[in-house]
Amino acid sequence: MRRRGRRAALVAVAAGLVAGACSSDGAKPAAGGTTTATVTTTTVSGRPSVPTVVTTAIPGAPAQVAPVGGTSAPVPTTTIPLTPPPTGGAPAATASGATAPAAPVTTASAPPAAPTSAPSAPTGVSGDPGAFCRAVDAVLPLYLATLLLVDSGDGSAGETKFEVAVAPALAAPVHAAAANAPAVVAAPFQRWAARADAAIAALKAAGATDAQVAALGTAFASQVDQAMNGGGNQTPPDPVAAAAKAGLDGSRLTAATSTFTAANGDFDTFAGALGQDLNLAPSQVDQLSAQYPCAADLASFSG
Repeated sequence: MRRRGRRAALVAVAAGLVAGACSSDGAKPAAGGTTTATVTTTTVSGRPSVPTVVTTAIPGAPAQVAPVGGTSAPVPTTTIPLTPPPTGGAPAATASGATAPAAPVTTASAPPAAPTSAPSAPTGVSGDPGAFCRAVDAVLPLYLATLLLVDSGDGSAGETKFEVAVAPALAAPVHAAAANAPAVVAAPFQRWAARADAAIAALKAAGATDAQVAALGTAFASQVDQAMNGGGNQTPPDPVAAAAKAGLDGSRLTAATSTFTAANGDFDTFAGALGQDLNLAPSQVDQLSAQYPCAADLASFSG
């Protein structure tokens, strides 16, 4: 038997407020800026009169002077309403009449959104790739040997007895493969592991002890390994004959196999479904090969 090769294989907007100033009539003030009226006190009937009120004159207007020898008339004043600073639109005017340039409005770019989660692991990786590939290396020759043994029979459902006899060698590596399989093929290996357990239960129903089951598994795996490495056309060992040699009754093994087949189906049906499940598309094989170096070997289970 020849192994198949392996294939290797991401606003915040800030606006400036412009501070406005009170506007004038455009006239330039006289030197000195602001003119203040003189405070003068006069007397009426020997008593001082009310002093004139200190006011601030409008820039550019003549100063008011109290007349000599009489009561001072109130100095008229002008109230300039305060205007609020502009909040936008036209630019404010300065005291000298010049127009102050509006402050530029700047817009800050929104920062990139932070990722909500860490990058996910490569699709399909759910177990230990190394452990899975080691399990596949152990399972594949045992499985192909079982195929050859079944094909050498008469094609009856009774040939499933070869699978039952091989189960002690297959169970451990199939369970290891199921525990570490990539998600895309986990289910087929899990079904296979359950089937292998049922086959061992059938073997025990035929009278095999735990010690005999362990010995049969070890012996068959060793013989298949020798056949694989012997070169030429090697014939796989016969596990049914080995079971008989270990003391198992052939008729009981046949009866236990019939019970197993009724509950789990015959080996040919199982093998056909397994081959389809593990015969992945090239794109899937390429994707898995980056993590599982033995991904291309799965096609070998198609027989």
